[in-house]
Amino acid sequence: MKSIFVGAMAWGLLSLGFVRADGVKPGDHGELIDFKKDVSAMLSYENGATGTVDADLGVLKLTLPAGKGYPGVKVSPEGIWDLTGYTGVDAEVTNTGTDNLNVNLRVDGDDDWKNQTWNCEMATVSPGQTLTIHVTFGMSYKQPAYKMPLDHVLHVLVFALDPAAAGSLKIKSIKATK
Repeated sequence: MKSIFVGAMAWGLLSLGFVRADGVKPGDHGELIDFKKDVSAMLSYENGATGTVDADLGVLKLTLPAGKGYPGVKVSPEGIWDLTGYTGVDAEVTNTGTDNLNVNLRVDGDDDWKNQTWNCEMATVSPGQTLTIHVTFGMSYKQPAYKMPLDHVLHVLVFALDPAAAGSLKIKSIKATK
């Protein structure tokens, strides 16, 4: 009887969020996603963006519409990421379109972005240019910001800031960094 009670209490605490299950750890080199595998369940496209994973090249190709706010992709693990021991996240992106894109990399610690439980950085990426955008935990736009619990990271988003013309991006990697 005691084991049933203890099991029910543990399940109840987990379901209420008082105790968190172990989060997903990054790969050996900090990878949060491997585009050479079937990752479709980890991806959701936002604000009219569409995407195709090219497993042979190990990249995600994004098409971004004009005038749709913040089109991009949200990458989510099954559950949560545990990024304890890491200092930030990098995304390597290439602008495959014909106009400059203001590309944001955002790491979310909560489902409601309005609570500002995220860290974000932005870079202007010229046509044909490849850049690594880096988010440092506890910073947004190079200013002190939300200090998220690193054992509870929900999503990583890559999105363009309100493109005036349709554009496209290639994402080669998204990695946790030390």
